[in-house]
Amino acid sequence: MTENNLQQETKACPYCHETIIASAIKCRYCGEWLDDAHKKGEVQKNNCSFSTERKQNAFQTDTTLYTNATKNKILKKTVLVPLFIIILFALFSWIFHINYDYPDLWIDEEVIQCGISAVGLVFLLLYFIIFCRKDISVYLANRKQYKKKKNKTINISSTKKTKKFLQYFISILLLILCSIGTLMYLQKQKEKKEEAYIHNATLIKVDAKNIALAAHIILSDYYNNWHSAIWNKKSYNASMELVRTADFSEAVDWRVLYYSEMIRDLETMNDSIASHLKRMVDIPEKYQPIDAPLREVYGKTKEMVSLCRYPSGNLFEFSNKINSLESEINSILSPTDALIPETPNTKPDVDISFLELYQGLSKSEKLNKK
Repeated sequence: MTENNLQQETKACPYCHETIIASAIKCRYCGEWLDDAHKKGEVQKNNCSFSTERKQNAFQTDTTLYTNATKNKILKKTVLVPLFIIILFALFSWIFHINYDYPDLWIDEEVIQCGISAVGLVFLLLYFIIFCRKDISVYLANRKQYKKKKNKTINISSTKKTKKFLQYFISILLLILCSIGTLMYLQKQKEKKEEAYIHNATLIKVDAKNIALAAHIILSDYYNNWHSAIWNKKSYNASMELVRTADFSEAVDWRVLYYSEMIRDLETMNDSIASHLKRMVDIPEKYQPIDAPLREVYGKTKEMVSLCRYPSGNLFEFSNKINSLESEINSILSPTDALIPETPNTKPDVDISFLELYQGLSKSEKLNKK
């Protein structure tokens, strides 16, 4: 009976299998708790201990995760993608520049380019805020903790110092190169503006002088036939035939009809002057003194071409008007010679057949010779 009681009062530990008292709540050999209540308390204790340990090693775990698992991902999101965006907008800006051909547009190309750059910067900023904010904050937090912990144990090695120096050096070098590139681009744009202004100003001068010369020949022909119709009762008609007429108005109308195509060419040339003036929006500081005369000459050439189309007044007034307009055009263009020299290779916007004009004038001059 005693042996049975002893057998009933003992049992094997489920953990170490040693024989222990049946009513024991903790094994005296392995120290494990055997009842449910103490098991639960031990688990909670162990969990608390593990939690504390995990908190103490949290930085090490996060750093390991950062350096091994997310480093490439963050690199792609914060470096490669923004670099791709910059290249994309730079490419778009370059394509826009080489295809820009709107000189009459109310807004300058440089303003549009600045707008494209501003949109690119805003787009880049929004990308960082929306997609990279969390990664950057994690990086900075881990980096700060990593430095704090590492500074307590070891100093930064010479290799890492060299690496950091190279990073700063490359960053500064890229910044300098970008600054130089920007300055070179702005200087080139300034030179292009100056070249465009000189080109338009030169064409205005050439066209104005051609208009003045051609209009002078045509108006002189009008004067000769007008004078001959009054005093000699004869004039050249629209077919360049010498006929008798006592009506000076009819004689002038014949000559207007004869030179009608030439007058249309002069009107086209005068419209070209207006187009060149519209393109001269950006005035370089060096050429500001001659800008007003170039714009003023357009009004005089327009008046001279209009006189070719619609001659008016009496013979004396008409003669004075011809000489006055030609003199005004020459005096207006004279101050521009220092900055816009005449080049023999510059062709006018419309080719004028001066040989035909001089042939008509030479015949009309013989009408009033005694």
